[in-house]
Amino acid sequence: MECLAKIGPWGGGGGDPQDIAGILPPPHRVVSIEVSSGGAVDALSFTYAAIDGTKHTVGPSTWWTVGPWGPHGCVVTSLAFVTGAGKRHGPFGEGGGGGEKFRVPVRGRGRVVGFFVRSGWLIDAVGVYVHP
Repeated sequence: MECLAKIGPWGGGGGDPQDIAGILPPPHRVVSIEVSSGGAVDALSFTYAAIDGTKHTVGPSTWWTVGPWGPHGCVVTSLAFVTGAGKRHGPFGEGGGGGEKFRVPVRGRGRVVGFFVRSGWLIDAVGVYVHP
């Protein structure tokens, strides 16, 4: 089994946990990410490859600035990704609401390989799995 670090989550305290731990094989690398958003992040789905090369899709689910959004309290209001090559994707969602920014620095040969969330109607909080 690969050694993975589970980091986070960041965001509000609401929502139900959505996690791949103990359900699917551990992720080895992210293949693709899809985000649905409007004023806040509505859903996140991703496909990853396990160490044996099999691909698994997680989401879409009502699963990264986080802050108050309308009557919903503290939820994920925007999310952006930056690849190891420095290419930026996003931001997805409008942000705003005076939220707190966060970032997950991955050093050396480390990489983000998956996500876990707490969600209700929106994504309340998000965390990452990192392969060190």
